[in-house]
Amino acid sequence: MALRIAIDNRLETARLTYPFEAGWVEQGGVSLVEGLTSTRAADVDIALLDSVSALSMLANFAVLSDLALVARRATMLTLATHTRPDDVDDVAVSLAGVSPAGRAVALATLQPFYGIRAREWSEETFPVDTEHAVVSEGPAALILAGDEETHQEDLGRAWYLLTDTPFVSHICVVRRGLLSRDPVAVAEAAGHLVASLEAGNERGRELRRDMAKRYDIDRDLLVEVMADQEWELTAEGVSGLALLARRSGLTSGPALERAVVRVRTSKAG
Repeated sequence: MALRIAIDNRLETARLTYPFEAGWVEQGGVSLVEGLTSTRAADVDIALLDSVSALSMLANFAVLSDLALVARRATMLTLATHTRPDDVDDVAVSLAGVSPAGRAVALATLQPFYGIRAREWSEETFPVDTEHAVVSEGPAALILAGDEETHQEDLGRAWYLLTDTPFVSHICVVRRGLLSRDPVAVAEAAGHLVASLEAGNERGRELRRDMAKRYDIDRDLLVEVMADQEWELTAEGVSGLALLARRSGLTSGPALERAVVRVRTSKAG
């Protein structure tokens, strides 16, 4: 039986998804889904999706440590303010289009790290000015502000500096029943995903060129961000995600730790 696999298809995950899209690796039963939600992921056997969304699935899904998206000092999650954050306070903050994990990091860092009080968290899109700050994600986070006054901060980096744990934006989940019935099939599926990741590593220059052109972003900045990516869930990553989960009120650290399994002996590239 072919397993149903879905991956959140976005710039952040391009090292994994683009080799399938470009035909460098046979796609097989892998679906590339932009903005993959936990509702959609619940219909497949294995999914790589937003980490905070995935935490709601732990009753029926385990977490594969073999594959995850982790970063520390260069991420695609930024805060834009009209001046340095030290001089900003009491603003409305736009979270329009930001993922659940990105939102959780923004809420966890804005005041504790930057000392900025948000009088409102908004779903509206508005310009950066004295009354408004904007959280951006993906390609938008890598587009430098067109004026010298606007200040951009990397929120993923802020989370790392604040907590000394990495920002885990995506995790891979698998149906518990499938894992119990056929762990070999799960290991083979994980191996197929890792093969795509390795192809993305091997052809990284081509991948970054194509992504920079597609999204009209600075290639050197994309190089920096992708170089900081790690693609497996280590104990340190589990601790970071458990801390983010607790601060988001989603699940306890032990619940997440008990859900983590590994099905392959070799590491992701």
